[in-house]
Amino acid sequence: MPTHIIKRLDQAALLTDPLKLQLMEQFSVEPRTTKQVADLMVLKAPRLYRHVEALVEAGLLVFIREQPKRGTVERYYQTIASRFELDPELLNAGNLAEDENNEMTKLIRQIFHDTQQELISLIQNTAIAELENDISPIVMRLTGSVSPKEFAALRHKLIEWLGECELKSEEEGQIPLRGLITFFPLKAVDTK
Repeated sequence: MPTHIIKRLDQAALLTDPLKLQLMEQFSVEPRTTKQVADLMVLKAPRLYRHVEALVEAGLLVFIREQPKRGTVERYYQTIASRFELDPELLNAGNLAEDENNEMTKLIRQIFHDTQQELISLIQNTAIAELENDISPIVMRLTGSVSPKEFAALRHKLIEWLGECELKSEEEGQIPLRGLITFFPLKAVDTK
C-alpha cells in the first residue's frame, strides 16, 4: 500500500487518538470487520463502531465488501494506506500560530506526548539492559549541517527506507514496534 499524505487537519487529529491509531494499525494489515479487530484488541465491538465510523467519514478507512454471516452482514474495512505523512503545507506558519489552542499546535503536542508516554511505559515495564542491542529502543537527537541538496537526498533516503520497513501484522516471534521520526531544518532555507 502506498503512503497517504495527510492534507487535512481533521484527518491528522484523528490519527493522534491512541485508540484510532490502534484501529488503523489493525485495519492496515488486511480487510477486517470491526468485530475481528475488537477480538484482536481484546475489546468489545460496540466500543469501536463510532471510532470506525469517524475514520470512514474522514476517508482514512474504506469499505471493502459485505459478507453475509448467520443472518447478519459483516462489513470489511481497510486503511487507504499503510503509512501516513503530514503534508508540509499543514505545517505552514498560518497553521502554527503562537496560540496554545491552535489546532495544529495541539496536534503536534499530542503526537509527541503519545510517543513520550509509550517510551516511558516501555522503560518502566522492561529491563532495557537485558534486551539485545539490536532490539533495544533508539532515542537520538541529531544535529549537523548539510546543503539543501544533501538535505533533500537524506529526506528521500529516509522515505525510501520507511517504504522498505512496511509494518506487517504481528505474528508469533515478531516484535511489535512503533516509532516517531521527525526530520527538519532548524531554519528556513532559500533554495533558489
